[in-house]
Amino acid sequence: MHEKEIRTHKTTVRLSLTELALIESRALKHGMTISEYMRQMSLTGNIKLPPQRPEINLRTYQELGKIGVNINQYLRAINSGQSQHIPPETITQLSELIHQIRTQIWQQD
Repeated sequence: MHEKEIRTHKTTVRLSLTELALIESRALKHGMTISEYMRQMSLTGNIKLPPQRPEINLRTYQELGKIGVNINQYLRAINSGQSQHIPPETITQLSELIHQIRTQIWQQD
């Protein structure tokens, strides 16, 4: 199913208290809602876990995001005439480069 497809149909499943507790526990363990867990198990028979990323990639991704925010603030200051130290084109190139690096870090398995 396409991720953007709207789910308009609803079905009811009868469960014992034990079955419900087990499903809730498993869904929570995988960071999923009960609906997501039951849908994925019903359709595929297994849980597709997101790729594990090294901690250094996560930290680098977060730090680059902070740097990107600072660059955008500096670009706004340049555009409003409050600063003129670095050409706007250079700031834009830096911002694009940071975006590319963050994308590459996030897509690595």
